[in-house]
Amino acid sequence: MAEGACLMLLGNKTDLVSADRREVTRAQGRRLAEQYQAVFYECSAKSGQQVEEAMTHLTRLLASQEDKQCESVLRLDVSSNRGRCCK
Repeated sequence: MAEGACLMLLGNKTDLVSADRREVTRAQGRRLAEQYQAVFYECSAKSGQQVEEAMTHLTRLLASQEDKQCESVLRLDVSSNRGRCCK
């Protein structure tokens, strides 16, 4: 994964009452998300369950990442100019 990337894994079909009808279990989804250092949510496109929460979480991650990138760009290294004037 690229440095600074935000990754989210969404397990869909939580509207299915029977867990045996799902192709990927919740545990498998969590393990895969951990393997890729991703945030994991289960949601349902049909009912809308957890969709807004997942997108809100992703938005916060992206805003935080942007803040970190801006801080690193704006950080000045004053130690490199010590003892020199106007160079």
